[in-house]
Amino acid sequence: MSPIPRVVGADPVVGQVLSDAFARDPFMEWIFGRSAVAESLPTWWGWLVANAPEGAEVWGTDDGGAAALWYPPRHAGDPVPERVLDRADKGAAAPFVEMLTPLVGDRIGEILTLFAAGGEAHPPEPHWYLSALGTRRDRQGQGLGALLVHPMIDRCDDDGLGIYLESSNPRNIPFYHRLGFEVVGELSTPDNAVMLTGMLRAAR
Repeated sequence: MSPIPRVVGADPVVGQVLSDAFARDPFMEWIFGRSAVAESLPTWWGWLVANAPEGAEVWGTDDGGAAALWYPPRHAGDPVPERVLDRADKGAAAPFVEMLTPLVGDRIGEILTLFAAGGEAHPPEPHWYLSALGTRRDRQGQGLGALLVHPMIDRCDDDGLGIYLESSNPRNIPFYHRLGFEVVGELSTPDNAVMLTGMLRAAR
């Protein structure tokens, strides 16, 4: 039987799928360091899936091969949970910062600053934000990613809403082009080691 896309909620398997899928992602390696990325990702993705904002949707294929994390329009400009940056600036230990700091140490400031810049780069109009889309490495090339994106494309077209994402891996840009996404901006890490490509699919 062919895999079936479905809403799976905060299933721990989703964190495992995304950890495997992003094990060699350039941006994840920049955040955690290449030597520590594999051990850091389960904490990162597990926390993000379990603490997704109200209205977020976690999708997965029924065979556990791929997963996607979608933020709804009212949260779409916040790639990290609301008020994290404000609370961090005031010295408060926001839960996201508490999770991330042991993984990145004294780099927490530059990482949070980059996340804030990413939030400001979102399109001004309401849109769904594809925060993460990943396929297990041994299942890539089988169409599972597109299988998870198409239901949201259809919904957003019906609702007149766009979809925005950032691609941290240049190899994925042609895939998103085929789904109707266009490049609308770029954001680099402070050392210019990694480029995040902002892509938008307007409603049709």
